[in-house]
Amino acid sequence: MSFAVRRYSISILFIVLNILSCSSPGQSIPAELALLFGGSTENNIPSEPTKPWPKFLGVFGTLTFASGASVDPDGNIIVTGFTEGNLGGQPMLGKLDSYITKYDEEGTRLWTRHLGGGPKDFSKGSTYGLAIKSDKDGNILSTGMTVVEILDGQNKIGYQDAYLSKYDTDGNKKWTRMIGGGSNTDFHEGTSAGRGVSSDQFGNIYVTGTTNAGTFFGEKNTAEHNGLFMVKYDPDGNQIWARTARNTGPDNIESIAGDLTIDSNGEIYFVGAAQGGFDDQTQIGIEDALLIKYDSDGNKLWVRLLGVPDQISIANDISLDPDKNIYIVGSTSGELDGQTPIGTTDTFIVKYDKDGNKLWTRLIGNPDYSSFFRAETQGFGITVDPNGNSYIAGTISAVKILFTNSINNAFAAKFDADGNLVWSNLKYMEEATKCEVRAQDVVLGLNDSFFVVGYTSCLLNIMDPVNGINSLFISKESP
Repeated sequence: MSFAVRRYSISILFIVLNILSCSSPGQSIPAELALLFGGSTENNIPSEPTKPWPKFLGVFGTLTFASGASVDPDGNIIVTGFTEGNLGGQPMLGKLDSYITKYDEEGTRLWTRHLGGGPKDFSKGSTYGLAIKSDKDGNILSTGMTVVEILDGQNKIGYQDAYLSKYDTDGNKKWTRMIGGGSNTDFHEGTSAGRGVSSDQFGNIYVTGTTNAGTFFGEKNTAEHNGLFMVKYDPDGNQIWARTARNTGPDNIESIAGDLTIDSNGEIYFVGAAQGGFDDQTQIGIEDALLIKYDSDGNKLWVRLLGVPDQISIANDISLDPDKNIYIVGSTSGELDGQTPIGTTDTFIVKYDKDGNKLWTRLIGNPDYSSFFRAETQGFGITVDPNGNSYIAGTISAVKILFTNSINNAFAAKFDADGNLVWSNLKYMEEATKCEVRAQDVVLGLNDSFFVVGYTSCLLNIMDPVNGINSLFISKESP
């Protein structure tokens, strides 16, 4: 299995194990935990958002993790992830199931669905929901990865496949497609994972991800170890084309796909990371954040790399404003584009114009707490409103050096169109709390609202922490 795919698959497993093991009542957050911007010591940013409502969904004694979210044309919020429990009363189909759950604007849960199968063990019965989008008609598109031999009547192609499922607005499943290739018995040569999904104005569907299959839907993966993929389907699930891409360094083995978005002309933008150069772009760091633009026929238009010498930079999410300016969010270490580093790892937000010209770069993070605690701030989600204001969400961690445990809190921040910080805050947690909180995505709602979605090990500060509640959370907020 390629290092890139293996790293992502193992990271999912690590999240599961880490969540189940590190919600210890004895943990506490360093008193200095505070989100900073551009190295400033000023923390009292005005105009923090209000929180009309939070919602939680989980099953006591089991894990429910939220990976991605979307808002449909009616303002309903839809979330995907994976769960060990019968979420919303739905029966478990495997050991670990993908789920989709839908809430209306007022926070009423409308329905929940599971997707999975196989025996009750992780190696053969796990399905992970990783990304989700609503199309223009309110249909719901979900992707992720599975090791289940037969998923929704579809046979697995490789050892681990990406999948694409389409539901109508009422949660009725229309169809599922498996996306994969290579060996169906070898972990090292047949592993694929879907990381992003979106649709165009005609209802065509695009899925991005990472694969180490030598042949992928007839496309030759020229990398011996891995490559990025993108597949286009029509609204009925018929494949139109598939593309693979990889870094250009001969000895580099890592490429990771993030999310994607599509503009009104059907042009496609997606993010990720790569070691080595990519097309005409020269390698900058150990691993560089990646931005690629394609036309609607799958022809690559341009590539951009973003990085710091001798450091790792990864882009996780992407959004566009009405002028087709591009906003990406991710994490990096060191001085990026002249921005002063804040902690060991900082979140970056970068704005490009539609032609890939960089307009500005910003860092947000927290100084290392001490010689024993590192500060790692990772941006996972971004969304942009009609005025060009961008909202980001992610996780800030106090990582104890020489130990594997960490303490995690969620954060959100708002920037204006010129890259000025409007507000930033940590989400919900108090000092010395027993909670683990991770924000995984942020999406724009109707009427100037937005939603932050993630995972929590307790009921945040709505009531006293309750050990054993490992659930998804949705927080509706107004800026």
